[in-house]
Amino acid sequence: MTEPLRFGLVGCGVIGPVHAEAISRLPDAVLVSVADLIPERAQKLAARYGATPYTDLSTMLEREGLDVVIICTPLVDGYAGRRPVEIILGIYESARTHQEVTLL
Repeated sequence: MTEPLRFGLVGCGVIGPVHAEAISRLPDAVLVSVADLIPERAQKLAARYGATPYTDLSTMLEREGLDVVIICTPLVDGYAGRRPVEIILGIYESARTHQEVTLL
């Protein structure tokens, strides 16, 4: 049996919980972590699905060994004035020698 895909979710506001519920229904997936700038939102959603909450996206990406990251935030958010996609690409840029990173 293969290991389930490890999902991370960025943005726990309006649409994030909808995606979390969808992930929970996938047979070969597990929601491992969630990130939101508002700690209470991250904690609430994480508790509901047994995930780890974060307020720092970079830390979540560095610690969790995620296979998939779903971004549920506006195009520009408060993550150090940078869009989440830019943060993800910056962290995973060094990983490109080991595996190809694909944005869908």
